[in-house]
Amino acid sequence: MEPDAIAPSETSDSDLVRRMSAGDRQAFGQLFQRYQRTVYRFAVQMTGRPDVAEDVAQDVFMALARTGHRYQAAGGRLTTYLYGVARHLVLQRERQRRVRAETDLEQLEAGDRPTPWVDPADGMLHAARLAAMRRAILRLPAHYRDIIVLCELNAVSYDDAAAIIGCPVGTVRSRLSRARRLLAARCHAVERQDDGAAAVKLLLAGSARMMEPQS
Repeated sequence: MEPDAIAPSETSDSDLVRRMSAGDRQAFGQLFQRYQRTVYRFAVQMTGRPDVAEDVAQDVFMALARTGHRYQAAGGRLTTYLYGVARHLVLQRERQRRVRAETDLEQLEAGDRPTPWVDPADGMLHAARLAAMRRAILRLPAHYRDIIVLCELNAVSYDDAAAIIGCPVGTVRSRLSRARRLLAARCHAVERQDDGAAAVKLLLAGSARMMEPQS
C-alpha cells in the first residue's frame, strides 16, 4: 500500500474534509495525523530547514481548515491539493527571503551570513554523498527542484505533479529529465566514483529516506 493510501476501513479523505468544513474538529485532527508527516517531509526536502518545514506544515493545515471546502475529490487526491499549497508557501517564503536579502545586502557583515545546512553525519562516505545530493537539490532552480522532490523523493505521479505545479504532463517529463542531468553534473564526487545517472538514482532514493521526519 502506498504511504498515503487509505485502508478500506478508514474514513475517506473527502468525507473527513466535508466533516471538517462543517466544523468537526475531530475530522481535522484525523486529516492532520494522516498527512502531517507527508507535508513536513516535502517541505524539508524543498527547503533543507526543519524549522521552516514545521512552519510550512502548520500553515498548510491552517489553510486546509480555512479553504478545505474548495477541495473536490473528483479533481484529484487530497495529497495533490496539500502538495500544491505547501509548494506555494515554500516559494512564497523564498521570494520574501530574496527581497529581504536584497534590502539588507549593504548592511550584511560577512560574519553574519547564514551558515549552510550541513549533515551532521557527513564524516562517513555515504552520508557525505547524501549531503552533496541534498545540497545539489536545494541549489536547483525552483522549477527543477520541485519536480525532483515530488517525482523522485515522494513518488508523485507525473499527472499529479502536473496538477500540483499547473503545467502539462509533457513539461513535467522534460523538466525532470533536465533536473536529473543538472544533478548528475553538479555531484562531481558521485560521478568520480560511480556511473553518474545510476548514482543519482540511488542517492535520490537514499536522500528520500534520510530526509524522513524523526518520530
